[in-house]
Amino acid sequence: MIRIPLSQSGPADEFAKAVENYRKLCHIHMMGRPGKPAPTAREIVRSLVERRPQAGNPATRGPDEFVILPYEIFDDTPASPELQLLRDSINQGA
Repeated sequence: MIRIPLSQSGPADEFAKAVENYRKLCHIHMMGRPGKPAPTAREIVRSLVERRPQAGNPATRGPDEFVILPYEIFDDTPASPELQLLRDSINQGA
């Protein structure tokens, strides 16, 4: 599992859309006409999309697949003293 800090990803739903869009663009590029430039994306997005060749004879196998590697976004926002006090009081009551 690849862990991505929230400070680098931005909102999780927008990040997930960007990763899926890049995966689709890579597939379209691979199936398209030669000579076109490859799609680009932020390094963090590119690192989550992997090209996987199909097994078997290249003459008879299907096209390569682009898959999104498993990842999770974690909140790395520094906690303010007030927020930490609130978290501590909630944890003591649990």
